[in-house]
Amino acid sequence: MSGSSFFFTFLSRLPPHIYHPKHPLLHCAGALGYVPLCFVLPCVLYLRARRGALAAREVAASWAVICVSAAVMCLAAIGSLRSLIVSSGAYKFFS
Repeated sequence: MSGSSFFFTFLSRLPPHIYHPKHPLLHCAGALGYVPLCFVLPCVLYLRARRGALAAREVAASWAVICVSAAVMCLAAIGSLRSLIVSSGAYKFFS
């Protein structure tokens, strides 16, 4: 085994198992990755595709969804980062 493969194998085993369903790092990835793709991007694309043909209430509803989704995304990211910081005290190498 070469030195670099040993080093990277060792390095890959240092962090805890991050794919556990209750792991805060997975929640942070969900908050920052999935919320924009599922809620914000469709509204933005809809607003751009039908730029001049929308009623004022449709534009307001789309912007309301964008703003609420952005607020939820920020709060979820803050909460998951807080949970990650709180749980860092129980961190164990090679767990």
